[in-house]
Amino acid sequence: MSDLVQDLQRAYWTRNQLHALIVELTARCPCRCRHCYIVHEALPDELTTGDVCHILDQARNEGVFHLLLTGGEPLARRDLPAILAHARRHRFFVTVLTSGLTLDDNAADELARHKVFAVELSLLGATSAVNDDMMQVDGALERIKEAVRRVRRRGLRVTLKATMLRANAGELAAMAALARELDCGFSASPVVVPRRSGDREPQRLALDEDDLAALDPALLGAGLIPGEEVRGGALLVCKAGRSVAGVSPQGEVYPCIMWPRSVGNLRERSLRDIWHDHPDPYLQELRALTADDMPACAGCDLRAWCRRCPGLVWQETGDPRGAAPSLCAGARGHRRAGQSR
Repeated sequence: MSDLVQDLQRAYWTRNQLHALIVELTARCPCRCRHCYIVHEALPDELTTGDVCHILDQARNEGVFHLLLTGGEPLARRDLPAILAHARRHRFFVTVLTSGLTLDDNAADELARHKVFAVELSLLGATSAVNDDMMQVDGALERIKEAVRRVRRRGLRVTLKATMLRANAGELAAMAALARELDCGFSASPVVVPRRSGDREPQRLALDEDDLAALDPALLGAGLIPGEEVRGGALLVCKAGRSVAGVSPQGEVYPCIMWPRSVGNLRERSLRDIWHDHPDPYLQELRALTADDMPACAGCDLRAWCRRCPGLVWQETGDPRGAAPSLCAGARGHRRAGQSR
């Protein structure tokens, strides 16, 4: 990342000004990934086209420049072209996160016509046997590969994003090779979060310390936010709630989609009111956190290998100042992997 961008993001963070907004357009999705944190159900109160466009207007006034559109499956929204057109008018750097399963030629044309900055597609295996089983959709891998080819033919940036689990750990290197073959980026993460319902079942699929110790750490470095660097050690305080926010399909505002604690609803209040004028006491509390509030993590000898996410710490323990058991185990595995190479 350039020094100029780093300086800009630091200035946003200092002022609690949003530079990135992550909008979950829907909970609907054509796949049922075994580890997914979304509770897939019909949600009749999804934000309307007008709601989303009004939110983008407010994001423009806030100074947002990175806009991530995700879900569920954002392509499930029939109004996605209208949303992309509105985003383009505001000159956001738009990233669309998609399963790729419904990304046909018409969808690829729309992504290119509205000049999205990047397209990210899910990948859960290098073979159909693994990927399709994890997504619970027959033929999913071939559809993903064809979707990548469609988008690349139109000149767009593409990244394949993999969540590493016990079932696909043996295919990490092959997934990275597949991305090279398809002429796109590759980003893999071992972080698995609970479902929004509180169900911990997805984390039972996660890699344990021994699994992580066997993987190449150079292939694990995924971050959620554009430009986010996760190889530099444990994050004690992060951009969540300061220069990054998440928005649910119903308009709830979160510090981050990895930190799904509502601090207001955009159907009831403006973004400015929620973020600046009358912030929720919880938002004020997390903004006041410093490294001194997290002595256990600050002084931990695993910090250099830790992929700490304060939002996941909050989900696992209810307190962002502590340590998450899954991340501590991951840090031990990363250290062993790094020491063995």
